[in-house]
Amino acid sequence: MTLEAAPSAIGWAQACNFVRHLPEDSATWRALHPDEAPWATRLGIVHLLADIFDLVGGFSWLFASAHSKSKPKRPDHYPVPWRRAERQHMGKDAISIADFDSWYYGGE
Repeated sequence: MTLEAAPSAIGWAQACNFVRHLPEDSATWRALHPDEAPWATRLGIVHLLADIFDLVGGFSWLFASAHSKSKPKRPDHYPVPWRRAERQHMGKDAISIADFDSWYYGGE
């Protein structure tokens, strides 16, 4: 059914009621509620839950660090496909100034 056929088939009141009760993952609902749309999808909820998981882990680690004599291991982030690794280690030790200057300035 098209929108043009709605008044004759079901009436405007029923059509408005239908639109008013659309599920949050429908394109029409997202167009009518642009501020709430990113959080109403399943992916938005997964983003939010992953952030909450990381925050709870961080607060637990902070509390344990403050109330113990030994420093506990920092918790890992919740594994999600959209998060890149935070640190990229290039080598083990620092390089000397001469080696850095040679690399930076393109020397021999």
